[in-house]
Amino acid sequence: MDVFLHVCCADCLLRFLVGIGYPLPATVQPWVRNYRDLPVKNEKMPRFTLIFYNPNIYPKAEYQARLQAVKKLAANCQLPLHVLDYRPQDYFALPTSQQQFTQAAYLPARCLACQDQRLQTTLEYIQTKSTSTINFSTTMLASRYLDHQQIRRLGLQLAQNQHAQFWQPEFLTPPDSLHTSGYYKQNYCGCFFSLGELTRRKYQSL
Repeated sequence: MDVFLHVCCADCLLRFLVGIGYPLPATVQPWVRNYRDLPVKNEKMPRFTLIFYNPNIYPKAEYQARLQAVKKLAANCQLPLHVLDYRPQDYFALPTSQQQFTQAAYLPARCLACQDQRLQTTLEYIQTKSTSTINFSTTMLASRYLDHQQIRRLGLQLAQNQHAQFWQPEFLTPPDSLHTSGYYKQNYCGCFFSLGELTRRKYQSL
């Protein structure tokens, strides 16, 4: 089965792959602590095509760092990677982004709109590349920062509206239990607002 996989960052991609038991090449195995003790499936594993589309990431230097890490992991795993244009103005144009600028408190709808934009645009891009039944998923399901149930509901809704299939992984190992290293890793979700929230927490704790 072919699966188009939206990728938010290298850390989530690696956690996603290891979580489902994807057999890593020898060059990548050292990036995961105790990899040899984790379950691996050598059969019935999807053939992944990676799609990197994340206009929410701020600033541009952060975007470039995350993209280079994804390229490094994709090359080592020999997974094809498509990189869509970086257009942060599309993220800031979202009504929820505009609304968040006027509010000091966290706006939950902000994250849902961001996830919807990324998955919707990714799916539209995939439809230009494939004429067969589309199976898609996202490494956001392995993120330590996001609501996984919300993402699953969103993926299923988009799939129904676009006549596609949202592939929901069965994790043999919980992604957030993995210890990874060897590549660039971020400490916030990615957007301008999450960076501000991280900075605020940092200085409030001093």
